[in-house]
Order: sequence, then structure tokens, then C-alpha cells
Amino acid sequence: ITGGHLTEIHNHHDDHSRTTAFDTLFRNTVTGAFHNVGESFEKPRCDTDACSDILREITDWVEGPSPCLPIFWLHGLKSVGKSAILQSVADRFHPNLLIASFFFAKNSPGRNDHKHFIPTIAYQLARAIPETKAHILDIVQKDPSIFEQSLSSQVRQLIIAPLARACEALAVDPTQYPHLIIVDGLNECTNSKAQCEILRVLK
Repeated sequence: ITGGHLTEIHNHHDDHSRTTAFDTLFRNTVTGAFHNVGESFEKPRCDTDACSDILREITDWVEGPSPCLPIFWLHGLKSVGKSAILQSVADRFHPNLLIASFFFAKNSPGRNDHKHFIPTIAYQLARAIPETKAHILDIVQKDPSIFEQSLSSQVRQLIIAPLARACEALAVDPTQYPHLIIVDGLNECTNSKAQCEILRVLK
């Protein structure tokens, strides 16, 4: 550039606010609930014929056309390998199709209640689909009390709205985004009412 003057203006206040909001979100996140962090490393993997059959069924459901039933409910008796199957599913689809995972654990603080469930999903969403990050952080910045609000309010503001705005802004097919969220061991959430509320907001 020759002649005249070039002036660059950076909104450092906005950058600082976003950084602060991200730190706040992270403080309300339980990284131990991720499929690939900390305690999750010790989870068993799927290595039996029965597990392989179920894993194949889930894979077909994930990779197939948009299903009429958006939730795949995996159920069975205790210690039959459900967590191992879901761990294998998470490993298989991370990072291309997996948005987030939350592995509840009765004896693990932060993973045995609902308080950090939605923030943990939102944090992973911001990483899996970067276009949602600014929208999520704007909510946290404007109203830090979001983490004390109801699960339905948190889902609406931290998950649904950022996804919708990202899709509108980019004008892309939502199916091109990662679209899988894994929740394991909901029965290990010690608040039975919260278990029902989580099921309600996920539908």
C-alpha cells in the first residue's frame, strides 16, 4: 500500500470478553465425562460377537439417512457391556460425526449429577462445530447465570439456538455437520428427577 495511511482497529475488549466467557464455560465442564479423556481411557472396549452385532446396528443408524427416530436407546442388564459398546461408537465416529459424549458415573463427582451435563455438551459442541462457538459464548457472556437455569433453558440457549444460527449463517445442510451425541449411564445420575428431565429435553 502506497500513499495515505492504513489504520487497523482491533476490538480487544470483545476478544477479552470471549476469552472470559470460554473460561467460564470450561469451568462448568466435566472433562472426565468425555469419551477420550481421563477416566474414560480405562473403559473396556467392545470385543465380543454380540457387541460387534450391536455396534454394526448403531453404525448403520448413525451413517444412514436421517432416521425417523432420532434417538437410539441402548438398554440391557447391568454389566452386559453397554458402556463398552458406546465407548467403541465414540472412538469410531470421533471427530467426523461425533458432537459430544457424556459418560455418567455414580462414584465420580461431576459425573454423577445433572449440573454440568449441558455445559459439557455445549463445550464439546463449540469444538466439534466451530461455527457455533461465538453464539454459545455470547450467551455465557451476557448471562453467566445460564448454568443455574433449568435444563430445558440451557438446551435451548446453549445447544439448539447456536446450531440453528450456525446453519442459517452458513446456509448449509445440517446433515453435513457432526450429528451424534452419546449419553452413557444415565441411571448413574443420582438425581432421579434429573434423569427424567434429561430424557425429556433430549427428545
